[in-house]
Amino acid sequence: MNKILFLLLNVLVTFSVFSQTVIVDSLKQEGWDKSGKLTFLVNQSAFSNWTSGGENSIAGALAVDYNLNYYKNGWAWDTKMIGAFGINKNSDSDFAKKTDDRIEINSLVGKNFTKELSYSSFVNFKTQFARGYKYSNSSVGVEQRNETTRFFSPAYIQLGVGVYWKKSNDFWINMAPVTGRLIIANKKFTSNLSDGEEYFGISKGNTSRFELGASLTGFYKFELIENDIKFVPSKIFLFYLMLKRVTNILFSNRLTGLLFIVFAIAMAIGTFLDAGQETSPTPYSRNIIYNTWWFEAIMLLFVVNFIGNIYRYDLLSKRKWATLILHLSWIFILVGAFLTRYVGYEGVMSIREGDVENTFISQKTYLTVYIDGDYEINGQIVRRVIEEHVDFSHRLNNKFRHSADYKNTPISIELTDFIKGAEEDVVYDENGEY
Repeated sequence: MNKILFLLLNVLVTFSVFSQTVIVDSLKQEGWDKSGKLTFLVNQSAFSNWTSGGENSIAGALAVDYNLNYYKNGWAWDTKMIGAFGINKNSDSDFAKKTDDRIEINSLVGKNFTKELSYSSFVNFKTQFARGYKYSNSSVGVEQRNETTRFFSPAYIQLGVGVYWKKSNDFWINMAPVTGRLIIANKKFTSNLSDGEEYFGISKGNTSRFELGASLTGFYKFELIENDIKFVPSKIFLFYLMLKRVTNILFSNRLTGLLFIVFAIAMAIGTFLDAGQETSPTPYSRNIIYNTWWFEAIMLLFVVNFIGNIYRYDLLSKRKWATLILHLSWIFILVGAFLTRYVGYEGVMSIREGDVENTFISQKTYLTVYIDGDYEINGQIVRRVIEEHVDFSHRLNNKFRHSADYKNTPISIELTDFIKGAEEDVVYDENGEY
């Protein structure tokens, strides 16, 4: 009886790294939240006179999954980075073959307008590490391969804006009704294509393709088996809907003209509304026009329209550089307006001749509430700080209500009356007392 030798080596290494910032002066955690997972797998099998048959093989896989989450002052930044590479070599094959190969980065920035909903913008990048091949056998039975993919061929870059719903760092959904996708490839793979043939959507002789559509992205992380298995699988899914007809509308000259007309009318109305006021824009015009969703939608459509026309009319060519500069100027102006609105700070600084100042008065107004009590964390008294941006005006309804809690005690803050130009002073009451 022949000796039977069977060897199987399977090594699986999985570890997670978690770090968390502890804030003792606030009940809501702010700052960075980081987590990562590294997986290394080696598998080897060898057979000698194994009655059931089999192939000698060796395989290995390495995967890195890292998450970065940041929250502060209503801003949320969630980034997920994935890198994976696996390879397998069978004894009856002349080549080692990939079992996994991917590089993927998903980054999303959001600014909340409710407790769980935020305006958002995201970027997604996807490609691979090594060359990919298509394997076949020659007429004489010799295995051969032809290169079909490589690093950055193809590569996918997606950008989109929309609404972000976040329950926690482990569960969120992002809906981006306006999403652009750029597909990039080396000309080596597209130059020899047949007429009508495409390479991952890219036509013959081209190196890129731009598409416009909608995106729905979600993330959900859960513990598989509590306390026993620490491996935490994650799943990310992406749905991309191509809307060719919508593209023709968004990139049309008719839409450009309509946007200019509506934009000019809105600006003119805002100017008349602020006539005779001490400053401009006033809280009234900001709430009626400048800070509304439809005014921001006009500027967003402007950016999409200008970017689309750059590709539609081939403005990247040298003979159209003047028109390209005009389009880029508008894009930079509109992007600058966005940064000013959501990232920058506006204010007034008074500097007298010969003086030095390092402070300024913010153009925005805030309502700040300090709640003190006996709630302690690590022996330190916790102060609950509530800060809300408000735009009160004698021409507005000025409804304001905020609910919170302190040590599981519900707290409600409500505006009862707004007095324009109120000043702190000493007044006499009816009884002649201060």
